[in-house]
Amino acid sequence: RRTGKPAVRFTFINEPLFAEMSRFGDGPPRAWQLWVEYHRIRLIREFDELLCLAHLRNIDQYWYQIETVSQWQEELETKFGVDFITTEDPSYREGAEDFWLRHDRIIASLHTAKSRKNIDTITSIDYDLVIVDEAHGLRNRRTASYRFVNEIRKKFILLLSATPVQNNLLELYNLITLLKPGLLSTETGSEGRNLQFCNILINYDIPWNPMRLEQRIGNLHRIGQRRDVFVFNLCLAGSIEDHMMRILDEKIHMFELVVGEIDTILGNLDSEREFGSVILEMWVREDDEEKRRASFERFGEEIIAAGKNYEKTREQDNALFGEDYEV
Repeated sequence: RRTGKPAVRFTFINEPLFAEMSRFGDGPPRAWQLWVEYHRIRLIREFDELLCLAHLRNIDQYWYQIETVSQWQEELETKFGVDFITTEDPSYREGAEDFWLRHDRIIASLHTAKSRKNIDTITSIDYDLVIVDEAHGLRNRRTASYRFVNEIRKKFILLLSATPVQNNLLELYNLITLLKPGLLSTETGSEGRNLQFCNILINYDIPWNPMRLEQRIGNLHRIGQRRDVFVFNLCLAGSIEDHMMRILDEKIHMFELVVGEIDTILGNLDSEREFGSVILEMWVREDDEEKRRASFERFGEEIIAAGKNYEKTREQDNALFGEDYEV
């Protein structure tokens, strides 16, 4: 207190905070600055608020680059006439759990949604549609973000991304796995399981035995299936699987056949060797791509002839036995 100056008195409402400040005593100014900065960061409302903006120089900052949640809200309202509420609304800070239960259409950052105070409530609600922007961030299934989105109870999910996954099949597989109901691969789909609750089959490890491939399809396309079944086959261009799938799809239209017919058609081949052994022999015998393609083409013609023999046999059986044959 100086002579002629009014007395100033500071009152600390937060006594624990005051006690923590008192520990510094007459410490260096830098320590006080770090302490104040620490508490300033603690006051940040959400994790996804950018901390670096105050330190950037010679960079033009636009609101839609910073406030992505607000941008989504405005875009949906002005372009589609659909009102959404965001976690920036005061009602969210008043009560997070009630916020998620009370509102039907919500926009939130992934970091906010998966936070400890929200994750249990969100994953307990049934949603009609979940839209994930920047979905390439979910390409690693071991991350907390992937596990959170996968645990949300939803009928439909829309993944948005303008960033490629760099042709990494594992990353693509992880993203497709989120697109339920249904993803089968490897030998799981050939184990005689009843999977009519799924309607999407993705073969990324195509077996050389067409019957095993047919079994995978049959486990989905069976009695009890109420939806169209979609089959996607992934293989490298020019690989042995690529040549094999061209034969099965283009020559005998395997995916249009009744389950069980492929076995009968291949049984009409002159060769007694298994299908997989035949294509493997053609693959290793020719080291020139053109000759290899010609060998597969000739084998495809043999399969077409076998298919025609099968059709003749079926017509004769129908003529002899009629409806009893079909039964």
